[in-house]
Amino acid sequence: MGFEERSSSFDFQVALQDWSKRQNPPKLAPEEAQGPSPHLKPGRDFSLKAGETLNIKIGGTSTKKKAPPGGTGPGLGGGAFLLPPPPPPPARN
Repeated sequence: MGFEERSSSFDFQVALQDWSKRQNPPKLAPEEAQGPSPHLKPGRDFSLKAGETLNIKIGGTSTKKKAPPGGTGPGLGGGAFLLPPPPPPPARN
């Protein structure tokens, strides 16, 4: 078969692959169909005990207080930064 456009050929190929997957679904092995994974170790308890807490530090964040809005920053305040207006057009002779 030949197609004038590559996208039509690609769509046809994807449709054929989809059809073939639906015609021959993969069969699960008997050991996969039942029971937990053999890689899991039974008996490990990762739950938090009574009164135990978990602290997570995320990089890039700080515990310092940020400046309140309307401070003395560049721009209009509140952290907004605006570019200066463009220069006036050149004078015509």
